[in-house]
Amino acid sequence: MNCADERIQELLDQHDQRVSRWENILKTDPRRAVRVLASTGYATETIEGDTAWDVPYIIENLKRMSHTPKSATWKKLVDAGLFAALCKCTTKLRVAFKAGSSVPELTEEQKKAHMKELPSPWYEPLAIICTAALKAPTRPTTTARTMIEEIKQHWSAVVQRIWTEPGKSLDEDASVAFERAIVAQIVLRLSTLNPSFLQVIFEPEDLPFSVCFRYWVHAIAQEDLILNNTLFLTLLQPQLTSPWKPYLATHPPPASQAILSRMLLGASEEARAQEKRTPARTAEAVVAAFANHLAIKGLSLVAVGQEVELFKTVWTLAETEFPQFPRAVCKADRFWAAIPPIVRRSIRARQREDRAVGMNALKLYAQTMYYTNEADAELADAMIYGWVAGGLFDVLDETIDAIMEHVEGPMAVTLIMTTITGVFSKLSTKTRAALRAQLPRTGTVWKIVKFGLRRGDNSSEEQYSRDWADFSDPRRAMMNPYNPLWRQGAWEMLASLGWKVRGSSYCSLRGCENAAKGPMCATGRCTRTRYCSSACRKRDREHVEMCSKNWFMIIEKSTRNVDVDVMAIAAHALATLKRWLRWLLWAAVTLLALFIGCEI
Repeated sequence: MNCADERIQELLDQHDQRVSRWENILKTDPRRAVRVLASTGYATETIEGDTAWDVPYIIENLKRMSHTPKSATWKKLVDAGLFAALCKCTTKLRVAFKAGSSVPELTEEQKKAHMKELPSPWYEPLAIICTAALKAPTRPTTTARTMIEEIKQHWSAVVQRIWTEPGKSLDEDASVAFERAIVAQIVLRLSTLNPSFLQVIFEPEDLPFSVCFRYWVHAIAQEDLILNNTLFLTLLQPQLTSPWKPYLATHPPPASQAILSRMLLGASEEARAQEKRTPARTAEAVVAAFANHLAIKGLSLVAVGQEVELFKTVWTLAETEFPQFPRAVCKADRFWAAIPPIVRRSIRARQREDRAVGMNALKLYAQTMYYTNEADAELADAMIYGWVAGGLFDVLDETIDAIMEHVEGPMAVTLIMTTITGVFSKLSTKTRAALRAQLPRTGTVWKIVKFGLRRGDNSSEEQYSRDWADFSDPRRAMMNPYNPLWRQGAWEMLASLGWKVRGSSYCSLRGCENAAKGPMCATGRCTRTRYCSSACRKRDREHVEMCSKNWFMIIEKSTRNVDVDVMAIAAHALATLKRWLRWLLWAAVTLLALFIGCEI
């Protein structure tokens, strides 16, 4: 056993005794404890002969005392410079100790196990700062104000230490999730107590955005997702941060593009890798993180909703500021495979807020409409293949009634189908085959038609004329999701896409790749429906149900003019879609901010 091991063993043996001794010193001589916390090394002694080896026992007592910020002992500690000392301790502490009873002697295996359970060296003093901030009254006392001012003076150095020496916080281990959340939690709480703390993190050289985004990339649990997401969403949408709004009116934050740039710095470094990621690899890492987070088992719908909102925010900014991101999204099959389960889980929920999460997830497809239509053939093809292979049409079939119930549901479905139709000429053989495996969706079309009939769509020629007057103006159409013609657009575009995908060459039964050389529809009313055999015609029960009521013939006639109806409107709407999406994002994040609030 070397000298360091012997020293550690000695300290472990005397743990309880030393904790008790320092509890008395903290009460009677707080400045002595502060001097130890601020000491520069383990070989340096204070005037009382204390060293950094005493820090763990001071920390152990402070963890308990920080829960009672109104106590006389705590006030004396703060007046003695406790928080400046804790910040210095955070930047310099090199060894962490596991709290517990003394042990006679540790074997080599026990030492390894002991070290594995230890937090990052900087975490314990930072946890005390966090607890004190959370326990501080909403209307800060003199003690709380002193705490905030001291932390402001040293915060940049604290974050710099965490950035350069992340310790265990980047491990793929749920037990360190709180380490990944603590910086965001402190920033949110202190900025709520005193908005002037925001100026510290707004400094160009400060790194909280980079640190928190790096932790967001490595997040594997709800705890490290929610707090980091809350920080980003409120700062990327400063007009929504109600507790900070008066302050930000006179102290504007950096532009959202500048905040995004600092965030991306956090994703540009791979854990324990010496080389930085290229911009393209950084974008891939961010998209992969979104996919990983949305697939976390047991993730609450609040956390899912935040993740969806953050994606929408990053997408909107990245289209001009970080073009590698939308390119990576186009090729991210895992991301698009994560969306249908969210829609399936939440769109039929009882709570309106939960249903909104599912709707926002569905609208991610529509949000990419402008980019997909302008993208080159390779990217457009990759995007549509990801949608289809990820289960888009299955989830629409399963949840279409609930989607139609949502005010923005018909519009979302129409825009999704319009996007696929608009880039159909760019699609590869592989993607067209994937579409044929999923289309036609006659059953889904029939559900939308029946929903519209129950709602009295087009019940009179006069009503239809008024609806069409609104719908034919792209700007008015996009701003009015209540227009019943969005429902007509949904079933028209879905039916039209099915015919476009299969054409006259393939059997009309979904999934069949045989040539359409067999019988026509059994009723004789359909001109576009032909099968490879009588067996396939018999199996197509979806078509039989709809056609027997003459509706399939009506849909055929309606969709003959779809290119000059919905397609034309959607094409004109592309020019205004970005502005509409930003407004929609503003409204959605407003609701999220009101729902979550800023209380940590």
